[in-house]
Amino acid sequence: MAGEPGSSNDNTNKTSGEDLANHRTIEICNLSLGLNPSHLREVFGIVGEIEDLIIKFIFGKGRVCIIRYARPEMVQAAEMLNGQEFDGNRLKITPINDSVWEYHAQVYVYFVTIKKKNDDLKKN
Repeated sequence: MAGEPGSSNDNTNKTSGEDLANHRTIEICNLSLGLNPSHLREVFGIVGEIEDLIIKFIFGKGRVCIIRYARPEMVQAAEMLNGQEFDGNRLKITPINDSVWEYHAQVYVYFVTIKKKNDDLKKN
């Protein structure tokens, strides 16, 4: 939707050195279907402690991983992997505003909650 964090009409995703200097979040695009969270934690955990990681499909971007690091300097280190080929695809790594993380985390929790409620209803 337009205006949501990370959407094409939202400016929170833009990289501008000072604006994102204290943010701890990266977006990794162009993921192959063979990659799972443990693969990504192993590779991107080398640059620093990962607080959380979400893999999802974003229309217009495909399969995307959003990683939130413990400290902002880890984002710059992770950017050094930008353009590297991994599992047959060239990764596109972009630092993003932490509010984008918050949005995706809330959406993820919402869908997990709805699924659990539906599963509980099916049991009864």
